[in-house]
Amino acid sequence: QLPRCELKMKFQSQGTSAHDIAAGGNGFIQLITEEGKIHKSSLSFFTNDIVMSLINKLNPFLAREEYTNLDCSILVVSIKQGIARLEPMLMITDKIAIIGEGQVNFRDEKLNINWNTEARKGLGINLSTLFNPYVRLGGTLAKPAIGLKPIEGAASAGLAVTTGGLSILGGSLLNRMKGEQDYCKKVKESLKLK
Repeated sequence: QLPRCELKMKFQSQGTSAHDIAAGGNGFIQLITEEGKIHKSSLSFFTNDIVMSLINKLNPFLAREEYTNLDCSILVVSIKQGIARLEPMLMITDKIAIIGEGQVNFRDEKLNINWNTEARKGLGINLSTLFNPYVRLGGTLAKPAIGLKPIEGAASAGLAVTTGGLSILGGSLLNRMKGEQDYCKKVKESLKLK
């Protein structure tokens, strides 16, 4: 069963070039995906090497298995004067939980996005070593770069992302979950998503 997706977005800008339009843009993107299965063939949509490398580092199981069992995902991006802020990105599958925050500055085209991942309980040591607990996308749109070092100042349990009064990470993400669907619902309510 494919996951049900709900996309809301708004974007306003003006300019004579793609750069000018992006650099002066204002709006938002909100994408909520519910429970379902994602086939690995969906990766064929992404042809850029850096995008594929990022996906594999965030969720190495996606390409290894026929299907990924998604519990939920939430993506919220605010865009103000050419700066797109990811606040937050949350994805929970049957094997891994991923949380991300950061920004894309379309004025100078710099990237600064960080992800924290945690293996689900019961995954096992052998499989849990496949993924990277900290992934960073830096550089520029023209020359993006992926890093795997922990974020400076981040606690051992993960980076702290606070949006709408909800501390999504801070302490163990998975230990604070009583149920993944309930947790996604809690995030939606805190962010006032409908």
